[in-house]
Amino acid sequence: MTEAFSSSKTALVNATMLTHPAHGAPIALTSDASDVAVGAVLEQLSNGSWQPLAFFSKKHCPAEKKYSTFDRELLGLYLAVKHLRYFLEGRRFAMFTDHKLLVGAMSKLSDPWTARQQRQLAHISKFSTDIRNISGKANVVADCPSRATINNVVLGIDYKAMAEAQEHDEEIQALKTAITGLNLQSVQISNDGPKLLCDVSTGNPRPIVPETF
Repeated sequence: MTEAFSSSKTALVNATMLTHPAHGAPIALTSDASDVAVGAVLEQLSNGSWQPLAFFSKKHCPAEKKYSTFDRELLGLYLAVKHLRYFLEGRRFAMFTDHKLLVGAMSKLSDPWTARQQRQLAHISKFSTDIRNISGKANVVADCPSRATINNVVLGIDYKAMAEAQEHDEEIQALKTAITGLNLQSVQISNDGPKLLCDVSTGNPRPIVPETF
């Protein structure tokens, strides 16, 4: 118990902590966008280093996933400014993006932008027109919230290996002759895969997962 408590304290100490706003300290907003989400970080210069004041992230809706790279990057900056406006109002700050086309957009407000682009650029310009470029490698902090979480990554299942493991699993083999509420049948899960022992009592085949899986 003592060891677990100490480990928990260490994890909390090492976690990324948000700093408290300091009057007059320089601030900067960095945003990024991916195919699945947008992310941003608002930082404050404290004791010679940039410290996070706030983070922001939001998943794309189906329509936003179809946006061009420019539109996704613009959306990310727009949503970040909108979300963090209470920090930004009345402050001078620079905005950083790794999308070069977005850097020059603020100086080309007369260009033939779409209505959505004009609205977003106009809203951003109410707070700041100072957009600067940052390399993708340096844009690590804002890049992380814009990426898919590991929980969203679907790993492939090796059905052949599962079928072999079922054959060698003593508990599964015992289920075949045991009296249970399961309705066990061999079902071909994929078109070109092997048959797996499944419980079909609910109407949908549910593979019996071996202990090794």
